[in-house]
Amino acid sequence: MKSNYLGLSMICALAFAATATADANFVNDKSAAQGWHFYGEPEPEEPKKPELPPIPIAPPSAAKSGPEPMSTKWIRAHFMEFVGEAINDPSPENIQRARYMQRVIMDKATAFREAWMQDVINNPLLDETQARPTSSFALNAKNEAKNRAEQEVVQEVAKQAGLWFFFESTCDYCKRQAPIVQRLMSKYGFNVNAISIDLAPMENGMFPEYQPDTKQKYKELGVQRVPALFLVGNSGEFVAPISQGIVTESEIVRLVLIQAKTANVISEEQFNDASAVESLQQITRFEDIDEERALTDANYLVEILESNLKAQQGY
Repeated sequence: MKSNYLGLSMICALAFAATATADANFVNDKSAAQGWHFYGEPEPEEPKKPELPPIPIAPPSAAKSGPEPMSTKWIRAHFMEFVGEAINDPSPENIQRARYMQRVIMDKATAFREAWMQDVINNPLLDETQARPTSSFALNAKNEAKNRAEQEVVQEVAKQAGLWFFFESTCDYCKRQAPIVQRLMSKYGFNVNAISIDLAPMENGMFPEYQPDTKQKYKELGVQRVPALFLVGNSGEFVAPISQGIVTESEIVRLVLIQAKTANVISEEQFNDASAVESLQQITRFEDIDEERALTDANYLVEILESNLKAQQGY
């Protein structure tokens, strides 16, 4: 009897514990808070905002390529194209376009010419008439000074160098060149060695003390035709060609001066004194010029060339 009582007590205790656990689980369940509305509809979800498409980013504008319209480079590139189109299709529009372009070219040329002449007036340092006068009075004075200097300078050359005169005995041009060569001897004092390439004397009897070219020196010097003249240092330190074929006395003198300057027989100053034209290019030096600045900065190049030119002219 006692054992039955204990068994019943344990069963009741277990049953109570199970009920308490179930109640606890029910109360703790989320649906318990909703009471009889545990079956209620779920809360509506907030609608999603539509995604806006990305704003397109405009690509950077391409840098302009080619020359500026109506610039000299642009006109040079397109003018003949416009003329060609007007020739192929001479419509009023094509003709007028070509003519207006021509007008632009003429206007630009006029503006350039006027600005150029204005600078000639304002900048006598670059006045070419100083190098070669144009008025008859100034030209005569320049020629007189040039002739005096030329006589002195060529005589100085004749002291340090002589002439080789290659000829052929039957050559008509050689006969005509011979008197000119003899005038150089008497006027400037050149020593002349007349050399016969065919080993025979000149038919007119000039240069009787000629030398037969038995060693064919004329071939070594590249003589292609006679008469031929060479300027030769007295000690044989240089042999410089002057002419092949007949030339005038003044041309021989001019070429002698050029070769004498090249061989350092005379100075550049002596050469300029004896020259009819004193070129600005001859008296300008180009040293230590920054190419990048020279191409981008006009004033930079002007300052360098002007200072060099003034220095050469003793300013």
